[in-house]
Amino acid sequence: MVNFQIGPLPGHALARKTPEGMVVFLELGTYLPARDTPPRTWKSFHFASDCLAAHNLTNHTTLDHLPYSGPDKALTAPATKRYFLQITLPGSTPDRFELLSPPLMIDGKTWPFPPIRFEYELWIGILPFNC
Repeated sequence: MVNFQIGPLPGHALARKTPEGMVVFLELGTYLPARDTPPRTWKSFHFASDCLAAHNLTNHTTLDHLPYSGPDKALTAPATKRYFLQITLPGSTPDRFELLSPPLMIDGKTWPFPPIRFEYELWIGILPFNC
């Protein structure tokens, strides 16, 4: 899991391997744990588009238009509190990839969304998913 900040907007992401493929959980508007989240300073935010992608860091290919589930309204519609997205990558997802997101519009200003890198690492015989 990784906490990050895009302009005034906090967020966090984590990934899990499942039998169906890789699932990335992305939440904007809060850190995890929530008690570390700074006070809200934005009025509204939304994605510039709904095109989420993953870049395979092993063979340098990109999977575009990843399926996701999330808020009841479109990702391009303004939100004031937070988004929680569950992004599903196919079963052939490599152990090293970057999640690519469209820019965020926060209170009318465009902020680039930096790539979030995920890698499996062997650590004392345990395979945690580091990001």
